[in-house]
Amino acid sequence: MQEWFLFWNFAKRILSKLSGKIPEPNIVMSAFLRIFFASAIITVVLITTACKRSSKPVTVSNKNNYQTIDTVLVNQENQTIAAFRSFVDSLENTDVTSALLATDYFKMMFAGQSKGLCDTAYVIFQELMDTILVKQNERLETDTTDFSPFVSGEKTGRKINDFRGLLQKNGFSLRSSEGMVYIQLNYNYLIQHFSALVSEPMIEYLTEINIEHKEGFADDAAIIITPEKHVDRVIWYENFISKYPTFILIDNCKKYHKAYFTYLLNGFNNTTLFTSTESHELSNYFAKAYSYLIKKYPDSETTLLTLPYYEALKKKQIAEANELLKKYLIKGLVFNLH
Repeated sequence: MQEWFLFWNFAKRILSKLSGKIPEPNIVMSAFLRIFFASAIITVVLITTACKRSSKPVTVSNKNNYQTIDTVLVNQENQTIAAFRSFVDSLENTDVTSALLATDYFKMMFAGQSKGLCDTAYVIFQELMDTILVKQNERLETDTTDFSPFVSGEKTGRKINDFRGLLQKNGFSLRSSEGMVYIQLNYNYLIQHFSALVSEPMIEYLTEINIEHKEGFADDAAIIITPEKHVDRVIWYENFISKYPTFILIDNCKKYHKAYFTYLLNGFNNTTLFTSTESHELSNYFAKAYSYLIKKYPDSETTLLTLPYYEALKKKQIAEANELLKKYLIKGLVFNLH
């Protein structure tokens, strides 16, 4: 019964995209015809994908008869993944409601499938969400709506409330910073809809990203999380990368780790490494961060790299500290901020 209900909701959304608003079915035959039509759409996607990606061996013959390969197997994408990719590609990535359509299709297609397959499909879904996010923020730049009540925390009118509701329903949220409004992903939505299907590493990853989104990192060109929290994030990624080296989004994790570690060693805009560039006195933020790191995570790779740098800074051996940074940059451990 639950599967039928999910399928019917998905079918309604597909049909509404094609022919406008669909009233609730009043008779059994009406419901049957609508579900049959939606089933046909999905079947066409599956058949089309299967035809495009034939599973038959490819025969290759060398006309000079030096060699003949009778059966060269071509690497093929899983048909369910291919069907999902085709469906996602058919959606309008400038329309925020495409997110919910893709969500429902994902849950229908991958219920009962392996965690690995679901992780692969989730990456495709995430790419769609990222694209929608970019498009929505671009549209926001030219939107003439007066968002000042929202920015100032005052009561907002129906237009803004409806817009926020639409975003929330589709996995996004409206935010403001430094007097500007912007749209961001709502990771509560992602965890709610996908945690039952994806792998444990993916759940851990999404949970961590959700925490980071809620806490933020910087605002008004300054770090807003505590030194301890900053260190904890670096260590979280270090441990996660070590624990799940083949995680499907491991490259994202490495980039986040690299960014947090870079700012831990260099500072970030208004959160400067030194209280004064002349005196080279280490700022309180980073003195606390390094002390906390060494005390709480003495055996970590981050501590191994940070300790000699911290010692050089305490002794005001700036040239030596810069040489260490240069060494880390060459090894790809930090980003080049200059």
